[in-house]
Amino acid sequence: GTKFEYSIGHGKEPFWKDSQKLIQVDIDPTMIGRAKPLTLGIVSDCKLFLMQILEEAKKEKKVEKSPWLEELIEVRKNQIESIKKKASKDKTPIIPQRLVKDVLEYIDEDAILVLDGGDIVCYAMEQIDFHKPRQPLSTLQAVSMGQLGTAVPYGIGSKLAKPEKQVVAIAGDGSFMINIQDLETAVRLGLKNLIYVIANNNAWGMLKSGQKLFCSKHYLDVDLPEFDYAKLAEAFGCYGETVTDPNEIKSALERAKNAGKPAILDVKIGWTTPDATKLMGSMGIL
Repeated sequence: GTKFEYSIGHGKEPFWKDSQKLIQVDIDPTMIGRAKPLTLGIVSDCKLFLMQILEEAKKEKKVEKSPWLEELIEVRKNQIESIKKKASKDKTPIIPQRLVKDVLEYIDEDAILVLDGGDIVCYAMEQIDFHKPRQPLSTLQAVSMGQLGTAVPYGIGSKLAKPEKQVVAIAGDGSFMINIQDLETAVRLGLKNLIYVIANNNAWGMLKSGQKLFCSKHYLDVDLPEFDYAKLAEAFGCYGETVTDPNEIKSALERAKNAGKPAILDVKIGWTTPDATKLMGSMGIL
């Protein structure tokens, strides 16, 4: 169903023990066994495979939960409490968890959500199911770092495909700049209720985190200059607003929604390193 790419450790230890049995299911036969030796390879549509597995599982004796699983549930519970505590803080610069929380609480339940960037995507995925149920196929995120620069085009494409739905993109400041020229396209097409939220920490955050972890904080070409995205948005014909107060995030989203044109919110956040980035760093895959 997915490649053995960086987000799951390339199929290597410590996530994937070489001694464990491994079954890979993929609709593409060329992917079977490409990353590492398998116990069993199955070429199948993953949905159909899982449906069949569920039917077979009903025939088997119920397996009791192991102490290890109970421990994982407790770890996850504590992690959620920690994230929610951080996300409730009114600190400035705005902490990324607070930005994500307010956006996910605000957006329509059937909104299309686009995620673009590095660290900010990690922060968003931490809370993706905290606030409202996400509808199937309503969250767009490219993986394997191929997502950089997708916010603007994914937002436009989503709005054209589903013009009746609200489309909200959360993007890092570096990745947003990659295709910023197509804001003109969004304006020319007359798109409304299309909101781009820039998590602006003036950095290539994930790369900076990597240099913090491995280069003794010797930072090279990862800091970005101050830039007024709100004024640039207005130059393209969009609605633009800069947000520095965490208590203004939701009201700014409301103004963006009612602007009658594509909207850009330049939200000034602090640079921090998410747990997911630290984990990737510890595995040597950052």
